[in-house]
Amino acid sequence: MRNQGYEQALTKSGVKWRYEASIPLDQINATRGKQMQARLEPLDQGLIESYANMLNDGLEPPALLLWQQSPKSMYTPLDGNQRLAANAQAKAPNRKKSWDAYVLETDDPMIADRMCWSFNNMVNGRRLSYEESLEHAITMVRKYNQPVSST
Repeated sequence: MRNQGYEQALTKSGVKWRYEASIPLDQINATRGKQMQARLEPLDQGLIESYANMLNDGLEPPALLLWQQSPKSMYTPLDGNQRLAANAQAKAPNRKKSWDAYVLETDDPMIADRMCWSFNNMVNGRRLSYEESLEHAITMVRKYNQPVSST
């Protein structure tokens, strides 16, 4: 379901985005989402259990934040790894076959990385650890040839 806080955070970030009410799960590359994520530990079992309980109780977890680098590529989760893992753990009749999502509209992987690393903090206030922040700075230098002074 649409979330005003998510929409404000995305708009404030200056990125282009759109809301999709239903994206089939077979179009989402959850493995890639765990590789390209903000946390050094990609999954939080306690949060996964909380979302699985929501699904089993018939409640709707928040929308995902997805990125599709090109029109023919699968969607990559930038925010939502716990929700996707929870869906797999939910009881069979409660599992979703599709998910609503905010889709980042850019073909620039650096923008996708930055949104992945900052979105959870913007909407949930969960700050990155010092180690996670340092890892992201190193990635910006190595992956995008950014000078140290700009990270």
